[in-house]
Amino acid sequence: TLEESPAVIPAIPAETTEPPDVYTLYRETLTALHDKQILPSGAKLETTGDIEENRFTVYDIDGDGRDELILSITQAEPRDCFTAVYDIDADGNLRREIRYNAQLSFWSDGIVIARYTDAAENEGDFVPYAVSQYDETQDYYAEFAYVDAVDRDTLAAAGLEDEFPGDADTSGTGRVYLIHGDNPVDVSEYESWYASWHNGLTETELPLLPLTAENLKSACDPSRKPDPEASDAAEDTAASDEPSGETQE
Repeated sequence: TLEESPAVIPAIPAETTEPPDVYTLYRETLTALHDKQILPSGAKLETTGDIEENRFTVYDIDGDGRDELILSITQAEPRDCFTAVYDIDADGNLRREIRYNAQLSFWSDGIVIARYTDAAENEGDFVPYAVSQYDETQDYYAEFAYVDAVDRDTLAAAGLEDEFPGDADTSGTGRVYLIHGDNPVDVSEYESWYASWHNGLTETELPLLPLTAENLKSACDPSRKPDPEASDAAEDTAASDEPSGETQE
């Protein structure tokens, strides 16, 4: 579920009357989440696991020259899990650029894809997704497409084969696609539309960190920002130290 953007969230009160700098605000926001399970919105997070297994990073994902706070909440009931990007406004308030109850992938040209892995109904193995793009004039991400599918075999298994829109399936694949919630289209039309905005994009691998007190302190220090290459190297080293899958139970 997409929450309306842009959204302004009051800053956590600081000791000074001056608006906090971006790193101070991010540190206060993450500390409230880590220590008291208070979300940036002010709501209480009902965790289902270790709070430190949620992840975050401080990273200029929209390319505006200022770091954003990217937060991925996974240790909660599915309806409460989300990924969001926050910025700071001129008054020192936390400002949400995008938020979905889904895992997000970030791409070049300001593209963000939100995949709804738990939303399967009549799609077969297709995962519905929404696509947004960064609007630099408004400094937030605007959704421009939601894509779903209808799978003939899935409908047939539920005794609903007559509901499959076979006239749209001109390629005979047994699946049609819904773009923007419009009429179903054949796979050929879907692939042409997909290529029109996705071809040439490259995915940005974010240096997401566990939400530990040490990480939030260092990540919110502008002189000690997370290094994506160092993060990747650390993960590669950890992976190489693990026993092979053949010997694990």
